Amino acid sequence: GDLVTTEAVGVYKGFKEVMEEHGIEIVETLVDQGDPGLAASMARECLAKHPDLAAVWAYYDYLGPTWAEAIIEAGRENVILIANSLFPEQVRYFLEHPGVIDAIIDFRQYDRGLIAGEIAYKLALAGQTKWTDVLRDYVSNYPEVKIMYWQFGVITQANYTVYAEQYPEVWQMMVGGGE
Repeated sequence: GDLVTTEAVGVYKGFKEVMEEHGIEIVETLVDQGDPGLAASMARECLAKHPDLAAVWAYYDYLGPTWAEAIIEAGRENVILIANSLFPEQVRYFLEHPGVIDAIIDFRQYDRGLIAGEIAYKLALAGQTKWTDVLRDYVSNYPEVKIMYWQFGVITQANYTVYAEQYPEVWQMMVGGGE
């Protein structure tokens, strides 16, 4: 992926801080500028350069399958691969190659969009003088605290069916059966 958006930079910074806090060394940060071919090449090079690499966090949607292929190709199935977000190709790869992508962290974009739409609708109906009341439904100590922490899920081979049952429409889209 890249580190040019505010979101990507913020996510990376948070991830890096947690790793450093726990004494985990980040051996490389790979930036492929959104080019899947370059990402595949970089993944293979990284695995060759770091024979003791323990884990990979694949942030962008195409990186889960890209790293999984590189890990299989290198015969390094002991590398823990954490993919990010439920994108169709990633979910299909996760289901078709159990154990290569160890987990998918889903930031539940569907919920984010749903909640954002719900808040916007309620704010419009309430009028500006009642916005504080509307926002307190989502952040209990608003306006003192104005940050809403979004939910996320961790999907593994052991629990993906539960996730699929909780979000059937979304899951169906992710596995390619919906619109």
